[in-house]
Amino acid sequence: VLLLLGWLGGETGFGLLLVLLAALFWLLPVPLWLRRYAAEPALAQPREWWVISGLVVLAGGGVAFTVLHDAPGYGPGWVLLLMFLVAGADIGAFFAGRRFGRVKLAPQISPGKTREGAWGALAATALVALAGAAALGVPAARWPAFLLVCALTVIWSILGDLFESMLKRQHGAKDSGTLLPGHGGVLDRIDSLTAAAPVFLLGLTVFGPWR
Repeated sequence: VLLLLGWLGGETGFGLLLVLLAALFWLLPVPLWLRRYAAEPALAQPREWWVISGLVVLAGGGVAFTVLHDAPGYGPGWVLLLMFLVAGADIGAFFAGRRFGRVKLAPQISPGKTREGAWGALAATALVALAGAAALGVPAARWPAFLLVCALTVIWSILGDLFESMLKRQHGAKDSGTLLPGHGGVLDRIDSLTAAAPVFLLGLTVFGPWR
């Protein structure tokens, strides 16, 4: 229902409010939530928190994609860039983690992730962001700000991945579902994107324009 209302709101009213709430959710409560869980893994969260956060995450991420696709000054190319940023960060993290990984990033939440992998993700992000800036016609003078927005987006995409891992651990689940056998479920495929989309759109709005 929230996603439908946000879509009907387009890039005004309820839709933008939902994106803003989702971005603030990722920027403020989620890092604290992850830190608290890392310190006290056995501490259970109230069911209501999960229900509310699920609605905000899924609806906010979906509406952010819609606004990014349809809003004046953006379009499909910006959606593709966001997807390439997250995919590139995953690839960079995988190879850097395999080659250089030593220090665990969040062992209580996701033991496979390392700090070296996170740096690899950011390095890949810089390459994708520069290519995207050139392809989308972002003026060279705006590239530093653009790189900052893209880097913050990828950092929060990593937090989105950790948040979903935390959710599964608190519920004793290995995968988020069975709809995609071998892939961990639908949420495992979109966890980074649902976090990245509202943060990306908020960053573009705050630091823009980009023409």
